[in-house]
Amino acid sequence: MKSFAVENGVRQLFLDNEGIEKTDGLKRVVNQPAGHPENPVIQGEHPWEKASASVYGTALYHEKMGLFRLWYLCTPGPAASGRKCVEVGGFRRVTNCTLLAYAISEDGAHWEKPVLDQLSFEGSKQNNLIEIGIDNPEGVSILFEPRDPDANRRYKAFFWDRRVSPPDEPVLSCINPNTFS
Repeated sequence: MKSFAVENGVRQLFLDNEGIEKTDGLKRVVNQPAGHPENPVIQGEHPWEKASASVYGTALYHEKMGLFRLWYLCTPGPAASGRKCVEVGGFRRVTNCTLLAYAISEDGAHWEKPVLDQLSFEGSKQNNLIEIGIDNPEGVSILFEPRDPDANRRYKAFFWDRRVSPPDEPVLSCINPNTFS
């Protein structure tokens, strides 16, 4: 058997028997997951989440803060004005672009979406959007490494991205010309 050690105080998720010396008297049980009675616990309530707010992201519990932290993906959907695009970060993006948002919770069921002032959406940074990637971050996963010597690098993001609209096209190109007199 390979050497496998877990430091005291560090939680370890065992997905197989790797690192387990003995299982005498233990029974492995896989329980059927059950949804929370108030599902969905995250809902699209803002214009940048109009089409979807999905937990295709990461939820982590931060012991010192006493909070669950959630990084989730959302999609604006069609603009109320009928425009075929939205303004995100000063650039034109298609209305089905993917954006990364952030929420916090004390119990994992009731979530707050704090204003982060990072990324503009339709001209305002008063939102919970995170500025990340180029244009359309997908499959965002957050990794927390508490032992990284650089405190500013303890959170890492893994994702793929793709450009869905040219960044050099002015925002005005997506505005419906009928809205101006």
